Amino acid sequence: MELRDSKQERRIFLNRNLVSILQLTVASYLIQPIVRQFGYLFCYKKNVKDLQRQSERLNAMSNGVQRSVDLARGNLQEIAPDVEAWLVEVNQMKPKIQNIENQCLNGRCPNVKSRFVLSRRAKKTTKVVIQLQNEGNGYLSLCGPASLLGMDFFLGTGIYMEFKSRKSTEHDIMEALKDRNASIIGICGMGGVGKTTMVKTIAKRVRGEKLFDEVVMAVVSQQPDLRKIQGEISELLGLKLEEESLSARSSRLRTRLMNVKKILVILDDVWSRLDLEELGIPYGSSHEGCKIVLTSRVRDVCTATRAEKIITVEVLDEEEAWILFRGQTGNCIEAPDLRPIARDVANECKGLPIALVTVGRALQNKHKPLWEDALLQLRKALPTNIPGLLADVYRPLELSYDRIESAEARSLFLLCSLFQEDFNIPIEDLIRYGMGLRMFGGIQNLAEARNRAYTLVEILKDRFLLIEGYKASYVKMHDLVRDVAIFIASQDKHTFLISHNVNLKDWPIEDSYEHYKCISVISKEMSSLPSGLTFTKLDLLQLECDKPQISVPDSFFEGMRALKVLDICHMDMPFLPPSLGFLRNLRAMHLYSCSLEDVSVIGELVNLEILSFRGSDIKVLPAQIGKLKKLRLLDMSGCGDLREIAPNVISSLVRLEELYMGCNFSFRWAVVEEGKERSNASVGELETLSNLSTLEIRIADAKAIPRNMLLSSKLTKYAISIRDVLPNNVEKRFQRAMYLFLPTMAPLADWIRSTLRGTEYLDLVGEGSKNAVKELIPEAFQHVKVLQINNCDMLEFLVNTSCIVPGTGVFPILELLNLVDLTSLQEICHGPLPPGSFSKLKELKLDLLDCLKSLSIYPNVSLANLRSISINRCPRLQNLFPISVVRGLSQLEELRISDCQMMEEVFSEDVLGDEVVDDKIKFSKLKILRLVDLPMLKAFCKGIEDIEFPSLQFSRIENLPNLPNFSPESSFTAHDDQIIELQTLSVESPHRLKVETAR
Repeated sequence: MELRDSKQERRIFLNRNLVSILQLTVASYLIQPIVRQFGYLFCYKKNVKDLQRQSERLNAMSNGVQRSVDLARGNLQEIAPDVEAWLVEVNQMKPKIQNIENQCLNGRCPNVKSRFVLSRRAKKTTKVVIQLQNEGNGYLSLCGPASLLGMDFFLGTGIYMEFKSRKSTEHDIMEALKDRNASIIGICGMGGVGKTTMVKTIAKRVRGEKLFDEVVMAVVSQQPDLRKIQGEISELLGLKLEEESLSARSSRLRTRLMNVKKILVILDDVWSRLDLEELGIPYGSSHEGCKIVLTSRVRDVCTATRAEKIITVEVLDEEEAWILFRGQTGNCIEAPDLRPIARDVANECKGLPIALVTVGRALQNKHKPLWEDALLQLRKALPTNIPGLLADVYRPLELSYDRIESAEARSLFLLCSLFQEDFNIPIEDLIRYGMGLRMFGGIQNLAEARNRAYTLVEILKDRFLLIEGYKASYVKMHDLVRDVAIFIASQDKHTFLISHNVNLKDWPIEDSYEHYKCISVISKEMSSLPSGLTFTKLDLLQLECDKPQISVPDSFFEGMRALKVLDICHMDMPFLPPSLGFLRNLRAMHLYSCSLEDVSVIGELVNLEILSFRGSDIKVLPAQIGKLKKLRLLDMSGCGDLREIAPNVISSLVRLEELYMGCNFSFRWAVVEEGKERSNASVGELETLSNLSTLEIRIADAKAIPRNMLLSSKLTKYAISIRDVLPNNVEKRFQRAMYLFLPTMAPLADWIRSTLRGTEYLDLVGEGSKNAVKELIPEAFQHVKVLQINNCDMLEFLVNTSCIVPGTGVFPILELLNLVDLTSLQEICHGPLPPGSFSKLKELKLDLLDCLKSLSIYPNVSLANLRSISINRCPRLQNLFPISVVRGLSQLEELRISDCQMMEEVFSEDVLGDEVVDDKIKFSKLKILRLVDLPMLKAFCKGIEDIEFPSLQFSRIENLPNLPNFSPESSFTAHDDQIIELQTLSVESPHRLKVETAR
């Protein structure tokens, strides 16, 4: 019974447990999914936040892995496929995550269904993100150490102020960087001018504007170490160069640079030509995306490195310099008593940024006595007591001097310091000084010395130690560069004494003068020169004393017997001191703008080679000058009172190479008459000068010219005037110039005929001009650059092309043609012109040509260089050129036509009847248009309806009664954005003429 009950209880227990198990099983399959689904709904915010948190972790991890991959690629390493696949998968996941976050609306969903769906997606996506994180943990080991130097280290936080001058230069550099044809850009300028600061500014700008994918910079310096330069560039690129050989390193660096689509490489402080290929930097067609910017103090370095664009960084202007200087000094300069001194100190820095910053910081918040002392030191080129001036300003500039390989160039540089501040230094003076000092090696004559001097000047200009003067034959020295030159010259073997105090009343006092080699003294107050002083080593003495009647002791020159160059300016010395005769070593003597009477003592200077009286008040050149058998150069130009040169003096100067006698208006060459004794020099004396290579001479009376005279075969430079004038402004522009007054048709002297053939500048007056023109026709005026003819009734045309060699261009290098009062001239050229004729013509001036009907300098002629046309009083001229020629006038800036009674159109239809392809003409550069007194003018350009003058600045339209329609719609169009430069418009007749903007 008990056993049966026990079995029954066990059965009941099993049944109950089975029900529970069945219930749990059913619950696990039915209830839990329902709960999970409800969990998505109720845990929505948590799931989204979890996704965001894990997504941020994944992003940080992927950025780290990507950075490692970039570094590895930059180091030219291969990336494992599973790493790249992982990065791809991460990048594919990012938009999915973003899509979920975007739909969440900052944690608020509009309805239950959307909340449920997004929560479930967030939960599942989080699982994938965590899985990617687990995989990514294995790739983090790829990360290496960060580069110690970034580009920001090189860019720094240096001083840069956005001055107008700097913005202009910066703009030019940016334009060059955008120019596809410029792969190498040179930035040059004197030391301390701010080249490095400029390129750092450019680097920041291009990085900000994302013009390049990468920007790198390396400092080259004086002694370029290619391995070091490669190392600096590679470190910024994250590239490890472990190779030993230079070629292997170059190959590896080149490969790395080629992998960057657009990269800017800055090479700073380059002193000599760099072989970019050897360095491993591709450029040009090898890698069009690689731009190279180099900075240098030497322009030639930029050229030698094949820079397509070279941009110069100039010094600051006065106001910009003051702003920079004031920013360094503190508030002390605001004191009324200090401000004028501070201005003077800033001005002494002459706009050089490094000097302004250095001096400004040294004087920051200093008291007035220190400012006054600093000003004195700057003016006297004494840099040692101003903190930083010697090390930061003088030494860098001195380094430019030290790096000049040519000893001759260094000597010429120091000579320039003898001239006053901001002085336009005549290169001719440097040539003559150099000859006297035997500065130039291996030269045989003055012409070679002149070429050498210009070569040396270019070397110094390329290094910004000299700058352009107001003319091509002059140079200047930046005042701080001059101070450095004086500082150099005052030391060691150079020993210069320079005293340029205009208020100086006495000779500069020194304990001893025996060690000085060059002395320059300039004063307006000194009344007397010293006596009894000894200058045993003095080679050069430069004196300028404007005070009238200065007292010069007879013994003044006695203590300077080694003197080789003497230059005296603006001194009143009626009688030269007898001690001048002791200067037996003197080779060059300049007496410029001096008042002189008796100069016979100069005849004792037997070694004299160069003698100049330029601009001096001298009446007689005495016979004693004929003793100067070694004289190579005699300069009498500008001696307006010269009346007499002793006979046979010039013919006695047998070694004379250069004779300058232009603008001597009082002097008359003797007319040689048989049996009569001469009292003056004759032109025939020139015939004995077999070494004569340069001649400037005015012969007022043609009767003084021997007909059969022959000049030296070495004559290559001349300005010969056979009339009353010899224009100064022309004689220096051209190597070979002639000014001939030929009143009759008498045959030309043989020497004139032979000299004419090589002439560049030819100015003819009188009937005999026809003979001169005939002489040049066979050679088609091959050498003539300027031709001016006045007052000749015999010329009907300049050239008959049938008389020249076929195919030879007429006037191939002519720049200016000026024809005045040629009453018989009908054509400029008779017959068809060969190609190349008039191709260099820049200026055409015609006046008083009564018979001229046509210019006749077409077809086959391009006037692309023509800049100015002036036509006046040509009553029969009907037009200028046909349309085909006009379309080539791309450089025309000035067009003036007046008083041409028969002119019907300015430009005509093509004479050959060619169809007009375009009914529009644009005078892109025309600035001045003047049409006055043209009573028959009916059209500006016949057949052309649209004519534009976008650059017009001045216009005068007057008395054109027959011009029917000269209006914006037909023939005078100036666009809105182009006519803004118009400054003057004068319109009288026709009254309908208007100037409007095209709409």
